[in-house]
Amino acid sequence: MKKTGMDKLFDKYVKRIQSGDTKAMNEIALIFQNNYEDENAEKWFLKAIEAGDYEYANNLGYLYANRHDFENAEKYYLIAIENNDYDALNNLAILYEQYGKIEEAEKYYLESVEKNCEGAEKNLLMFYNSTDQIEKAKDLYMHLAWKNDTDAMNRLGIIFGNEGNFKESKKWFLKAAALGDEHAKE
Repeated sequence: MKKTGMDKLFDKYVKRIQSGDTKAMNEIALIFQNNYEDENAEKWFLKAIEAGDYEYANNLGYLYANRHDFENAEKYYLIAIENNDYDALNNLAILYEQYGKIEEAEKYYLESVEKNCEGAEKNLLMFYNSTDQIEKAKDLYMHLAWKNDTDAMNRLGIIFGNEGNFKESKKWFLKAAALGDEHAKE
């Protein structure tokens, strides 16, 4: 029987894995995860971690989070963070928020902002908005607005307008419009 391209690729991974290559273990786990074969993905992520490679602990945490396995998701996100995978900060914050652990969620959202994780400020803003922490959201929008973020300027315009501070509201809409934002021009 002739081997397909996938069979040949799998054989290469098996050879690398048999030689103790944890990167190959993680790579094959990702392939399984992307093909919705979670049990196989879990098996290979765990083998790599057991061999001392924590590079994909965040992915394993994510796999557990998708299964609604809070304890294991938390465990592997924390392992990832301990091993300097700061993308896990956002994932752990989201997990805590989903399970109603608001203080812990805020702590990890703030840490992800401190570590300059991708999307951290936007995630923190969504958190503040969903938990009705308007003053904290306003402070963060202000910070972003001074970096010429027109979305933040528009949001400030809305917040100040809702507070009845129409002069400040108009100021932020005009700043956004001056930077070319079409929504603010309306």
